[in-house]
Amino acid sequence: MSDDGGQLSVSMFAGRQCDVQRSEEITQGVCSMIEKDMVPTSVVDGQGFQGLLGYLKPSYKIPSRGTITRRIEAHFQEKTVELKTQLATAKSVALTTDRWTAPTTENYDYVPLY
Repeated sequence: MSDDGGQLSVSMFAGRQCDVQRSEEITQGVCSMIEKDMVPTSVVDGQGFQGLLGYLKPSYKIPSRGTITRRIEAHFQEKTVELKTQLATAKSVALTTDRWTAPTTENYDYVPLY
């Protein structure tokens, strides 16, 4: 990787030891990637993903899918509490919906579960 285009060079990652703090930062990054990109937690079991992280940081031990799942669920609970707190103190709330119909005339409605 090069330093152009906003991408970091591989050498920036490879030289740092993977102590507890760095390991935690990488694990948080993995969880964040899974959340933002909406990929399944099984991505951590994939050979390609493991190979990439092994290349970037050979000393990093990738957590199990179960560990990643628990961390993402805990983050979801934190965000849920945060949202409920914000809604409880809000003076007003605007709700919107997104509907569309497929060419086969099937309706697809987005309905939040909370």
